[in-house]
Amino acid sequence: MIDIISPQNPLAIAALYYIRLDTHNHSALFKNDVAENEDSESKTVSATSFSQIAADELQAAAKRKGITINQWAVAPNAVYALVYIKENRLEQRYRVGKPRALTSFVAGVKAATAKRINLVRNQPGCPVWKRSYKEQRIDDDVTLARLVKQMKAIENEVYG
Repeated sequence: MIDIISPQNPLAIAALYYIRLDTHNHSALFKNDVAENEDSESKTVSATSFSQIAADELQAAAKRKGITINQWAVAPNAVYALVYIKENRLEQRYRVGKPRALTSFVAGVKAATAKRINLVRNQPGCPVWKRSYKEQRIDDDVTLARLVKQMKAIENEVYG
């Protein structure tokens, strides 16, 4: 089991979660964000690209207390992340369902990203994300290694 106990607070525990946020209708919203620079052979991502907006909002939401992003990747139609959520052991023991910190983290990322993307597209209120999201608590090193490998493959496929 991948739980990290805080030495400062033995009642606090951090659990690792894998999350996947899919775009609305699985559209390739982040596909054409990588553009070739005319002056050079290198590929760059513009500051207003949708994938950059998603990355910025993911990192901004992770500045909340008790949340740490281990790794993340942006695919053409989804955003993937490994997220540590710090919980109180007592809350974890009596909780049914997903941790509140995880659901509010995902809601914040989705709302802020959708707002910024719709401002760039000049389409306020247009759906950006699928209503639900996939999450999985990572309880062993084998699963973690498989997911890390999968996320690296996504990065290599998208950004070569």
